[in-house]
Amino acid sequence: MSEHQTGGHGRYGQNFFSPKGSGIYLSILLKINNDSIDPGLLTVSSSLAIVKALEKLFRINCQLKWVNDIIVDNRKVAGILVEA
Repeated sequence: MSEHQTGGHGRYGQNFFSPKGSGIYLSILLKINNDSIDPGLLTVSSSLAIVKALEKLFRINCQLKWVNDIIVDNRKVAGILVEA
């Protein structure tokens, strides 16, 4: 977890600008030894889990903008990127 990152990228290799003090950035590496898991399903399930957690913890209304953006009060507050 950090306050900024260098060399950030989004879907399709797009640059992801993340200046210091503008957010919290987190990367998680999961090694899954099961070829039957679809990375696309991991994106959706991760996004939905985060929406539910935010709603429960903070009692706020969150939305999922298909397929990987978490929206609160019409503003993007998180993005999920799964790579395989």
